[in-house]
Amino acid sequence: PQTLRTRHYSPYPRRDKHRHSSWVRVASLESIKQLGTNGAGFYNTNSAHPYENPTPLSNMIEILEMSVFTFSIPFFFGRMVGRPREGWILFAVVFSINIAGFFLIDHAERSSNPILISHKLLQTTNNPSIKNMEGKEVRFGITQSTLYTNASIATFNGGVNSAIDSMNPVSISVLLSYIVLGDVPGGKGVGFLTLLREILLALFLVGMMVGRQPEYLGKKIENREIKFVSLSFLVIPLLALGIT
Repeated sequence: PQTLRTRHYSPYPRRDKHRHSSWVRVASLESIKQLGTNGAGFYNTNSAHPYENPTPLSNMIEILEMSVFTFSIPFFFGRMVGRPREGWILFAVVFSINIAGFFLIDHAERSSNPILISHKLLQTTNNPSIKNMEGKEVRFGITQSTLYTNASIATFNGGVNSAIDSMNPVSISVLLSYIVLGDVPGGKGVGFLTLLREILLALFLVGMMVGRQPEYLGKKIENREIKFVSLSFLVIPLLALGIT
């Protein structure tokens, strides 16, 4: 199943005449899923299924595919405006937040589930190194599971190789913060636009505090730009509240 060859795969034996064969090419669909940050897998368990993600090596390749386009946009922006250093700065900021989030999640998942401990359903006295392996694949372990989840939510991919709702509260809080920020690095293009509007707003506020005309890339940030930035912050809450 994990192949790009022309030979198809059927989950049912060919001698079984009572079932219809399902012909799939999982690897080709998987690459589209990750590079396009589409998230949805062929199988219900997504990248936790061994036909979609059989080994730690394939897991790392999928993480790279999720991240390659979104993390490359700051460099493209720097070259586009003629200031490559600006692209490096934006990349460093986004990457630092992302890595910090990963370490927080990884540390949280290496601790036992606090609810199970409080209800005395899990004893850590004799084994204090018990990790939160609920909802995770043994072949990936803690680090590979948290690294995949961190990359998936941060890039707005949505694919999973473990159960997010089985994670500890700190881990889920970090993932929710990614969704709220929307730019670490966020979706392709959309995440970077979110980052730009936050930069414009921050520079405007700093400029007002120090009493200088705010500028970015040699261009003045004036009333018109801030109106559009403010409107972009209000659109999603207004739509969500208005529809519901």
